[in-house]
Amino acid sequence: MGHKRHREQSISEPDLFMSGQKERQVSRAIYAQIKAIAEECFPDNQAFTNCIEALGVPVIVKAQSRYRLKLCMKLAGMELGYNSPLLKNYSKFIQVLKSFCPYQAHMDFSAGVILILDEGNYFPFLIGQLYHALAYQAGLPGYDDRALKLYRTFERRYRCQLNPKFLSKLSLDDKLQLRFAVRREKESINLIETSVMEIFVPKNNAKLLESGEAQA
Repeated sequence: MGHKRHREQSISEPDLFMSGQKERQVSRAIYAQIKAIAEECFPDNQAFTNCIEALGVPVIVKAQSRYRLKLCMKLAGMELGYNSPLLKNYSKFIQVLKSFCPYQAHMDFSAGVILILDEGNYFPFLIGQLYHALAYQAGLPGYDDRALKLYRTFERRYRCQLNPKFLSKLSLDDKLQLRFAVRREKESINLIETSVMEIFVPKNNAKLLESGEAQA
């Protein structure tokens, strides 16, 4: 596949003072990059995975003893999807992860890791997680340990509702971190929705038309 054309990205420090306009410019550039890769690879999960790993982000699909690995993930505070190296227990978790995935232990995990652990159709999910990986690499904020913990509380306990009691307990810095994390998640979801309408649906429709013509 053409994944060899996509060169590995350098990683920028998170910029908490990046202007909204600059964030949008960076986000649009990432959108365009991912859509180009997805357009080339769809619907081949493995080809897409190869392209992502060529960008310097390991993708873990298979693992020995998935149940035990998921338990280790929970204990370390890792989740399915993209996990940035800014997370508190990231380094220790990667050492454990390598024992579960010896065939990928040689890879560079310094830019984060995407955990799938499911061999089904993960193409759409992977698009959103690649966005997070490249957003982190580009220096967009919202990927450190505090931001993630705040977002999990906001999502799971408060179901993404702006609860006054929750907000009153947050410092100004916490509110800023939560804002960044929410923004990154919205951008990721928007990219998935856009990709479905602009890539998945047209390609699937074209395939159906070709099949109909062949049958005729």
